Amino acid sequence: MGNQPFYLNTNVNTLSLVNNLNQTTSLLNTSLERLSTFKKINRASDGAAALSISNQLQAQIQGFDSVKTNIQSGSSLLGIAEAGVSVINEAVQSIRELGVQAANGTVTDFSAFQASLTNGINEINRVAASTQFNGKNLLDGSIGPTLNIQTGTGSGANDKLNIASALGNTNATSIGITQATVASNADAQTLITQADTALSNLGAKLANIGGFQNSLSSSLDYANTAQINLTASQQSLIGTDIASETARVSLFQLQQQSTAAVIAQANSQSSRVFSILFKSFE
Repeated sequence: MGNQPFYLNTNVNTLSLVNNLNQTTSLLNTSLERLSTFKKINRASDGAAALSISNQLQAQIQGFDSVKTNIQSGSSLLGIAEAGVSVINEAVQSIRELGVQAANGTVTDFSAFQASLTNGINEINRVAASTQFNGKNLLDGSIGPTLNIQTGTGSGANDKLNIASALGNTNATSIGITQATVASNADAQTLITQADTALSNLGAKLANIGGFQNSLSSSLDYANTAQINLTASQQSLIGTDIASETARVSLFQLQQQSTAAVIAQANSQSSRVFSILFKSFE
């Protein structure tokens, strides 16, 4: 036996066990990653199609964040415009009231009425010229025919709301008050008529502002609902099932421990065999 070659064959069973241990460790690491990120798809290799759809959903979800900001800005703008028109409306009511007083045939001195009329017209023009949102004049006619609020995530006509018609010029002349003097009962009668026209115009403008505010409120409700549904859809696509993944972690840990114990036992047996062989050569 001393001159015969000695061969030690590879322990195939141990190699198989080690391979199983590596696979179990890999699965365990994957489950732990899913639990730590709350995502069952963390890279393209986990599911390329699902990841692509998830990215598209995420773009829409983030788009609705911007939409909600836009809508809230639009609502704030309309709120400021409404406040300005309301102040002008009060000034016109005061002008109408002085017109009614000055139309009385017993009035002979119109100087006080003239001063009140001048102050009223100046107040209307001042508010019309100074009502602003973010540096943009709202009631002086500088807005033009278009002021779009982006209410959707796309680029179509239904993704924006043009609120320009609710704004426009609201100075005294534009709303219908051209009578700048009150020196007679006839002037006062004219002033009453023009004040009624102005109040009608302002009422229509306030109604228009209110209509757009309601539209923006509905758009905000839709954006919130759509974002919730998109988030739920994305979560169902890539989100981790915590209970299921936790159970998988427990299973893989048990398998890992069991396999490691078997490998240790196999190595111990191999060591005993080596010990016997080496003693035989002594």
